[in-house]
Amino acid sequence: MPVVVGIFPSANALSKLGDAVKAAGIDLADLVIIADDMPAQGLITSGVRFTLSGAPDTSNLSSARGIITSSGGTEVPGLDSGPNLGMIGDQMGEALSDLNVPDARIDDYEEALEEGRAVAGIATADVDKVKAIFTSAGANPVEVF
Repeated sequence: MPVVVGIFPSANALSKLGDAVKAAGIDLADLVIIADDMPAQGLITSGVRFTLSGAPDTSNLSSARGIITSSGGTEVPGLDSGPNLGMIGDQMGEALSDLNVPDARIDDYEEALEEGRAVAGIATADVDKVKAIFTSAGANPVEVF
């Protein structure tokens, strides 16, 4: 099934998309969002599939080893080399691939995400209807993969 994918100015712009998708009678569980900032709480609790991109927030970690507890955590002496916090970059490409974004376009979408914009997609048979919804909600560009 084709996937309509759009780049939005920010995670905050996605609330309008959620409202429009819901008003069109499309299940919000079909909407996939990738952003480096959390969208509005109402959108998060609506059933939308959300992937956080960007660098992890390490400010809540309490030790240089990346253990959240102060009682030593689950470190294994000699085996743990510290926290593995690089994560999201690899997952971002995977999340974009799940939206059928072709390899030749992944870099463009990753760049948009790194600049603070958001990406959303819906697999649909009604491509024209969903493209119109994405466009009216502020997506630019809107593409079908």
